[in-house]
Amino acid sequence: MFSSVLALSMLASCGVLAVPQRPDWGRPTTSAPPPPAATSPPAAAAPPASAPPAGSTPVAPPASSAPASPPGGGGEAAGGGGESHLITINNNCGGGTPMFAYAANRGGQAVQGSVTINGPVDSGIAWMSGTEHNCGFDGTGCGFMEFTIANSMMNSADYSLLTTGLGDHYFKYAMDFRFTGECTDGPGKCTSGTSCPGAYTGTVTFSGKPTTCGGQNVGITITFC
Repeated sequence: MFSSVLALSMLASCGVLAVPQRPDWGRPTTSAPPPPAATSPPAAAAPPASAPPAGSTPVAPPASSAPASPPGGGGEAAGGGGESHLITINNNCGGGTPMFAYAANRGGQAVQGSVTINGPVDSGIAWMSGTEHNCGFDGTGCGFMEFTIANSMMNSADYSLLTTGLGDHYFKYAMDFRFTGECTDGPGKCTSGTSCPGAYTGTVTFSGKPTTCGGQNVGITITFC
């Protein structure tokens, strides 16, 4: 009896040790697989921020969000906002013709009275032509005055009596100038080679002191004699 019980115990122990360890061990093989776990339906996506609320009627956007143009077309030209400079030249010499040239018109033009230049006047010069002094082009042989008036920089003007090798300019007639418009500065009248306020003279290119003036659309009045 004892041997039979011992044999059964050993057999049972051997059977347990022979069974492979797997997860479904001990489950009946004929039973149906468990039903899949119930899943919740996906949550509805939130409407975009720009979408109208439910039940509302969408409103069409305006045809154009651009501001209406002012009468007359607008812009700087219509409003008078463009750059322009009034140049006035007075001739008190009793003869000859005042001449004016600048970077955009190097050929020069005669000016008796006033002329308006639309845009900057860069490297402008003025002198007398056709006088008894036989002044050449650009005032060669005579005095002249030079100026730049432009909204994008400081307005500046001066007299020039630079001599040999620098234009050959000499005092032959009186000159005067002053700015007009937002400022009215001027150095005073040039009445001789030694009394010519701020002039560039002789052969020293840094001898002068230009008259400067801030402001927009500044003009200049030049008087000869």
